Amino acid sequence: MKKKIAIVSGTRPNIVKIAPLLKQHLSSYEHLIDIELFHTGQHYDFSMHGTFFEDFSLPLPDHIFEIRDMKTSAQIGAVMTELEKAFEKKNPDAVLVVGDVNSTLAAAITSSKMGIFLVHLEAGVRSFDMSMTEEQNRVVVDLLADLLLSPTKTAVFNLEKQGISKSSVKLVGNILAESLLKFNHKDSERENFGLMTLHRPFNVDDEQNLERIILTIGKNTDVPVIFPVHPRTAKNIINIDIPENIRISEPMSYSEFIGSLSKCAFVITDSGGVQTEATILKTPCVTLRKNSEWPETIETGTNVLLEDPSGIKVALKEASQKSLSATLPLFWDGEVSRRIWESVIAAL
Repeated sequence: MKKKIAIVSGTRPNIVKIAPLLKQHLSSYEHLIDIELFHTGQHYDFSMHGTFFEDFSLPLPDHIFEIRDMKTSAQIGAVMTELEKAFEKKNPDAVLVVGDVNSTLAAAITSSKMGIFLVHLEAGVRSFDMSMTEEQNRVVVDLLADLLLSPTKTAVFNLEKQGISKSSVKLVGNILAESLLKFNHKDSERENFGLMTLHRPFNVDDEQNLERIILTIGKNTDVPVIFPVHPRTAKNIINIDIPENIRISEPMSYSEFIGSLSKCAFVITDSGGVQTEATILKTPCVTLRKNSEWPETIETGTNVLLEDPSGIKVALKEASQKSLSATLPLFWDGEVSRRIWESVIAAL
């Protein structure tokens, strides 16, 4: 009998990561597994998630909850309420969650309380900064999961240190690497512009701090810097006198963003996903944070951590040098979704 698997997404990064899973399912595993996709609407603006389904030629989800913008606890509670009702009706054999967003945590708690087999993709990723919502979510979801699918050897080691049984952990690789192969931008020629993304609360929620970051980067970069503004950031840039070389834009579709990331001279970000995408594309990357959940992007990739934006010139130079010799970790390739489905099928 075919197994029924519920896949839960809530944000743009989730959609990017599940796209290869859905395509691999259709091509190789449809005779073994039935899938239903639940999208919580955590990124509620269509420009923030709808175009991503179009970019990957995916059908719209089977269930869209449109949770909208809420305080964290209310958002998690609302997702849990909707998923509990849906899981009672659909009775899945397993729930697969991705990454570290609030929707992931909500789905994990709901699945665990309902006794449904829980699969966590990107298990073991750690920044070791418990002030970050994402880190809190990762740790809890990994404790609840029955099958933990890890992107790197470091992530596997982190789970071992957490006391999780080795038999529950599988090294499958980074699903983002497989997603990027669809767009085939790795051989693009570099152009004379930069790219910037900011959305972390510690960078954008304080207007004075955000202004300092934007003005410092504008002053210390001599090329145009395209800045697609996240809705969280938009409300705090209204009163900032934006430097001429900082080019504000609407959120990009995934194909637009990856096309820009593959061609730009550098990227400045605070996103975990962009750190890995930049390493895969060998784009010099400066991350405006004091820590990273992806140490491989720093050790062998193109990423440089920078807590104080005043050091941006030196950091950009270092990142540019690193990009010349960057290498990818094990299993950051086009076979990640196959390894995921084989691990899930073996576990059920």
